[in-house]
Amino acid sequence: MEDNSQTPNFQYSEPSEGSQEHYANHIQMFWTGVDVTLVFGKLLHSSEDISQNILSVENRFKITFPWSVAKLIAGSLAQSVAKYEQRNGEVKLPGEYKLP
Repeated sequence: MEDNSQTPNFQYSEPSEGSQEHYANHIQMFWTGVDVTLVFGKLLHSSEDISQNILSVENRFKITFPWSVAKLIAGSLAQSVAKYEQRNGEVKLPGEYKLP
């Protein structure tokens, strides 16, 4: 009987055009019984928005994945944040958004 319990060795590659990079400072989450969808966006500030006390968000990209992957991401993020805070101190969560 063959033992298939070994951890696989992942081999990563980049597409010929390179990986896409995006910046997001806003996130929305939606889910179904099967999948989780994260919509990443960027907060935009215009003088008109500021005068009207409005936060505008430009949705940049969306990623959908199964719940099992969501659980893996949650665990990895929790470990990474804990390691970061051990080295750099507590990460402060933003309070209510205050427009400049």
